[in-house]
Amino acid sequence: MTHPAIQSARQFPGRRILLSVLGICALAVSSVAAWFLLNMGRQAPVVRARFERPREFVTDFVEAERLCDEAAGRVKSAFTKGLADRNWSLVRSALTDDFAGAFPRSGDGRPFEQESVSIRCFGGSASPDLDREGLLSVLRDHIEDWVAVERTTWRTFEFLALPSGNAAFASVHFQLAGVKGDGTRVDLQANVETDLVRPAPGEWKIRSLRITEGTRLETQLPAFVDITDAAGLHLSDSGDNLELEAGLIDDRQLVTAGGLSVVDMNKDGFPDILVSRKDRMTALFLNDGRGGFVRAPDPLPDQNQAPLFLLAVDLDNDGQEELVSSAVHRYARSSAWAGLYGREGDRWQAASDGLRFENSPGIRGIRFESIVPCDVDGDGLLDLFFCGYMNHASRREKFNIVAGFDGQDNLLFMNKGGLRFVEESDARGIKGTQFTYAAAFFDFDGDGDQDLLEGNDYGANVLWLNDGAGRFMAGTNSEFSKGTNNTMGIAISDYDNTGRWSVYISRMYSHAGNRILRLATSLDPELRDAALGMAQGNQMFELDSQGAWKETSRERAVNWADWAWACLFWDFDNDTDKDIFVANGYTSHRDKKAPDF
Repeated sequence: MTHPAIQSARQFPGRRILLSVLGICALAVSSVAAWFLLNMGRQAPVVRARFERPREFVTDFVEAERLCDEAAGRVKSAFTKGLADRNWSLVRSALTDDFAGAFPRSGDGRPFEQESVSIRCFGGSASPDLDREGLLSVLRDHIEDWVAVERTTWRTFEFLALPSGNAAFASVHFQLAGVKGDGTRVDLQANVETDLVRPAPGEWKIRSLRITEGTRLETQLPAFVDITDAAGLHLSDSGDNLELEAGLIDDRQLVTAGGLSVVDMNKDGFPDILVSRKDRMTALFLNDGRGGFVRAPDPLPDQNQAPLFLLAVDLDNDGQEELVSSAVHRYARSSAWAGLYGREGDRWQAASDGLRFENSPGIRGIRFESIVPCDVDGDGLLDLFFCGYMNHASRREKFNIVAGFDGQDNLLFMNKGGLRFVEESDARGIKGTQFTYAAAFFDFDGDGDQDLLEGNDYGANVLWLNDGAGRFMAGTNSEFSKGTNNTMGIAISDYDNTGRWSVYISRMYSHAGNRILRLATSLDPELRDAALGMAQGNQMFELDSQGAWKETSRERAVNWADWAWACLFWDFDNDTDKDIFVANGYTSHRDKKAPDF
């Protein structure tokens, strides 16, 4: 889970309106059609110090959001659209005659040369020194050797409108990205502070703009090229099926189609690809060793039981992976079974007992989002932790998106050998029915055994501490369990090769949430801080010199990754330290004018 971004309060799907429990977003997304424009007569802008946050500002959420949408719409239709089209007259029209700004040129800032990417980091200037033509010159300098401007964004995370409604202070995430003639790419991202004025109803202009921090990345090699078809990775979907799927996406009836695993299934030294399309098919693509793939026989004997994803892992220590299915393929009165498949020659067979677990009568539609293998009791056999997310009875009346406890029970299958498993989560202390999306085993307390971090949507994460024998107790006062989360992914690494571990948790950054909560001056400070924590994005936990975990995401500038899903530490530029890759986004409508969701 295109895991894209919270674009605005109007685009929050119901399950992810982070602030609705506070009664805030319900106001923020109210219809604005009934609101008449204020100050219909032409008004002179309010004169005040540039970049000064107003002491008094509009705190009515609906009116503030209306003004913000109006101002952002005008800026996007002139300033960012002009940049995208290289229409400098249009860009100029977005700036006032007395514009003053501070913005770096392409060669400014601190350089960081890597093998495959050149990075320049910009800090804020003390005072604006650019007039309108000066800013245009600087922006031309950034894109003059581009053959195409591919992306321009203007996303407001702070908007303080003066009570008169004819001026505002705003903090904005600004992006300008494109491609050069040799195929290399440039991406400029910055946080900017700006003063906006409304000289006439509906007409907003930028009076001042100053960068506070930013980066300019320039690749040294051409970008990745999509070779899916050339490599033979075909799922043989018909045109009719593709059209049907696109229609389901447009109607918001399809969110997650399936998953994949990369594993050397035939032990020839080349990674193969295992694909699953929920309720439709599974497919195995064998690597031919020459840059292509060949479709092998489908691994599951019954394609109607195709799960959301398949985990390939060696569970009996024979050197060959088994397949574990995320789908519950059979229900009985008080039991249910997840799929477990072993290989017999070239064919896959379902294990006779499968993965049985207790299930309350009548509960159906059980959904597991992740399966994590780990030897929790140190007996040399991998056990399986199933991240229980929800079932057909979840998220019903009065569902609490900040503290949801009507999800699906997590499962811990203990490996007894011979592909026989017994579900023992409750017996080993792991209890609760939150909406668990991801999990990671790691020695979080440094006592030599594998603890469990349970990453939850709609609520606090839970750190389960292992007693050394595979029994667990919830950690108290854990940094990982503070506040509420919408956890989607967990990655653990010594990213800078210092001998100290770091834990990265992908969540969601909400521009609308940050804007609105800054206006909630009457909200209880503790509740406001908790809500801001939800809206401020991903988390990074690092071990300090005393062995304590510390949250450092904003200090490291890795919290803002929009609507984040899976995350991974990966040495992208081959410099021997780990970078962070975050999959983000959500589902795109075929009609570009229609909102994504």
